[in-house]
Amino acid sequence: MATLTGRASYKKVAGLLELTDAHLQWTPLAQTVPAVRVPLAQAASLFCSKEGAPHVRLKLGLLHDDAAHNFTFTAPPPAAHNERERFKTELTAIISRNRAHVPAVPAATPTAPRTVAPLPVSRRSTPVIASTDPAADFRLRRFVLVANPDLAQLHRDLVIGGQITEEEFWDGREHLLLAQAAADAQKRGKSGQLVDPRPEAVDGGEIKIRITPQLVHDIFDEYPVVAKAYSENVPSQLTEESFWKRYFQSKLFNAHRASIRSTAAQHVVKDDPIFDKYLEREDDGLEPRRARSDAVDIFVDLAATSEDHEPVAHPPDVPWLLAH
Repeated sequence: MATLTGRASYKKVAGLLELTDAHLQWTPLAQTVPAVRVPLAQAASLFCSKEGAPHVRLKLGLLHDDAAHNFTFTAPPPAAHNERERFKTELTAIISRNRAHVPAVPAATPTAPRTVAPLPVSRRSTPVIASTDPAADFRLRRFVLVANPDLAQLHRDLVIGGQITEEEFWDGREHLLLAQAAADAQKRGKSGQLVDPRPEAVDGGEIKIRITPQLVHDIFDEYPVVAKAYSENVPSQLTEESFWKRYFQSKLFNAHRASIRSTAAQHVVKDDPIFDKYLEREDDGLEPRRARSDAVDIFVDLAATSEDHEPVAHPPDVPWLLAH
């Protein structure tokens, strides 16, 4: 690949942006040493400014660094846009290779021989965790590496260093990926706080309660009987506004409220022919609210022995030996 160059600023400092076979580097003007030098194997994501934006920008995200690099092309239009598009095309192809776990091999340069012990070559040719979404696999592995700095350093030395492949590195570390996937799949539990809309006093002595979609969802979820009343009466008998106004003045709402109650709203509780139908009668403690669905045998033959018993739910009687 021929080296790409373009005039670009970095952190509001003018300079020259270059894309070589192995690195993306930026050098301030009047200097010869690059101030930013990023290996192409670490390129993970790319973002560009919209068409027609006042500034032509390019943002490069890295695999092991949450802080991305932002470059603003400073050539006069339309040269700035054309330069950005050339960098975008090349970097997009490089990121695609990185996500496909194909190491980008830099151009061969004469180096001193390294004494590195040969690593066992794995015959594994399939991904560690089968998935149809390479981007999701890439994010999962990235989260694991970010959470484990030592493992991330080992990944840089072995995989980015070109000694082993991505699949060989994760072979034997599937438990880390599975644990991360399980943590990501966990859903937040329901809050233990009771749904208790608090009335607000407004001018004129009136009481107002703000009805939001989230409040309606929480009331229906906490009190299914209200959802039932809503489905049976709106809009056939009541409008939505009338439903909520009468509900907050009903005995049903007063029964659902939390123990800490606003005394300002107690005087508005009144009988309602619609909502009173959904009230449960008070439990007098004398008999169960609902009859048992099956018969229960309340008699036990105390004179029976183990031979008289058929398999039952309670343990068989043990005959007593009476001493004379």
